[in-house]
Amino acid sequence: RIQRARPVAGGGYLVHFKDLANKADACVRAGRVVVAAGTLNTLRLLFASVAAPDGLTPMPALGRGFSANGDLMGVWRRKSAPVSSFRSIPAQGEFRVAGHESAVYGVGGFPGFQTLPLPSVVKRRLEKLFFIYGMGIDSGNAAVTCDGGKFHVAYDEHAEPVYAEVRAAFRALATETGDRTWAIGKPFTVHQAGGASIGTDASRGVIDHRGEVHGNPGLFVADGAALPAALAAPPSVTIGAWAHHVADGISKRA
Repeated sequence: RIQRARPVAGGGYLVHFKDLANKADACVRAGRVVVAAGTLNTLRLLFASVAAPDGLTPMPALGRGFSANGDLMGVWRRKSAPVSSFRSIPAQGEFRVAGHESAVYGVGGFPGFQTLPLPSVVKRRLEKLFFIYGMGIDSGNAAVTCDGGKFHVAYDEHAEPVYAEVRAAFRALATETGDRTWAIGKPFTVHQAGGASIGTDASRGVIDHRGEVHGNPGLFVADGAALPAALAAPPSVTIGAWAHHVADGISKRA
């Protein structure tokens, strides 16, 4: 488990990690380091690496521009559905809701839930429940901080109009189909992005157009932390394209 990185004289970095197999601390030296631990873990590693006495060059923009991709999830009770939710695939693709086009929506089932040790009457109700979600563009104005090793995300969903839009779309689906919808009370996301995003200099972003961290040559960010804005879509393809761009740049400069 990687803990932090620190620069060494003559170039390169010492990467400190815990060997989970041997339960021992260790480190390796590398001329270049690519951080791609997932948005939150990447930010955690960068914060830890800056905070150390012998750590990385400070990153003034670290943690700024964080986005939750406007994700909101819910449940749709389709009493008239011709197929059981248990036989449906987890995601059936995206669609639009008329009058609420600023977000995209998707629906899917709960395959495998029929194997749970539940009463048959509960299963009959569950098989008509479908997972629904909306994804829009939030402001990207949230901030991530790390104080004394404690990680904090300051994200105010009430200041993000996208959630009211998605909730209204869920209600429109219920009105049009006659099948009830529920949206969860507090948004959560698996599509975190930003916090170590692109900027022309260290005051505007953590990395440059090649993914290299300002002031820390040879250190690169190649995951969702680099994204400068919400996508209103699953970001995996965009992250893959960005990682390819970073890797291609490194290979050409080798």
